[in-house]
Amino acid sequence: MSDLVGASIPQFPQFRSNVSAPHCVLPPGSWDTAAHVYGPLDRYPLKPGQKRFSPPLAATLPALIALHDVLGIARGVLVQPTSYGSDHRALVDSLLSAKGRYVGVALVDEGISDVELVDLHAAGVRGARFNLVTWLVEPMLISEARKQADRVAELGWCTAIHIDSEVLLAREAELASIEGQVCIDHIAHLSPASPDYAAGIAALGRLLERPNFWLRLSNVDRVSRLNSTYSDMLGHIRTVHALAPDRVVWGTDWPHVFYRKPRMVDDADLVDLLAVALAEQDLRRVLVENPLRLYAGVASQGDAASTGSAPARG
Repeated sequence: MSDLVGASIPQFPQFRSNVSAPHCVLPPGSWDTAAHVYGPLDRYPLKPGQKRFSPPLAATLPALIALHDVLGIARGVLVQPTSYGSDHRALVDSLLSAKGRYVGVALVDEGISDVELVDLHAAGVRGARFNLVTWLVEPMLISEARKQADRVAELGWCTAIHIDSEVLLAREAELASIEGQVCIDHIAHLSPASPDYAAGIAALGRLLERPNFWLRLSNVDRVSRLNSTYSDMLGHIRTVHALAPDRVVWGTDWPHVFYRKPRMVDDADLVDLLAVALAEQDLRRVLVENPLRLYAGVASQGDAASTGSAPARG
């Protein structure tokens, strides 16, 4: 635990252990495509080195399942936390314990062997994530991301690229060269309040003209001027959704690590915000149909989960 204490690690609000039930009822089979889970340090040690935040060790698989049951989320994607690096034991154990309710996204680099990729696939991993931002971890070179994307595409995986507006605007042509199914995480952290917003939307639009590019609609609460409901983000959501309605997915980004706002988000607000922003048909597409296509071949892992829903809450 010594690497988790000390003044050098910034402190942020912790995720809510009890969230509200949303006012809306989500479509059966809805997906949350961005969540992270952790586990006890004695079983799942963290990657050595400096920490940008204290990992929320209470954010376990049972805690996530409880959250999803309240929200009405039937399926989900567990994304390997950066705190674990390339040690995927916590992710694999969570996927196996969930018995098909979730699929996984791994952190893949040249240190991951082809045999390990096959083992991760057998455990339920269906995607790889590449961090290209400088403020969270040491960024991967786009040339390396392109190389690793080619590797995982042979398994039928998609890739997620974590970028911000700086990377988007400066490296658009290089990003466009990544092949396979590519999902841009967190709307590239674009903020409507930024002077680069129009340029960022235009760059996203050009990338999404390519049929292999997707967008993850998430983290709008972080760029909102509000501390709840986030109603000022309705226009932002509709703008980015309109860029590629058939290739937009949604995620909570639970447990909201590195959260810079003073009040921790209530995930029910995120669900209700999306339901207000999108028409019923578009909501079903974003929450059910699109993720099933992006994570191709996963429906057979949990047919009951993919077609059913958690208990309705209102």
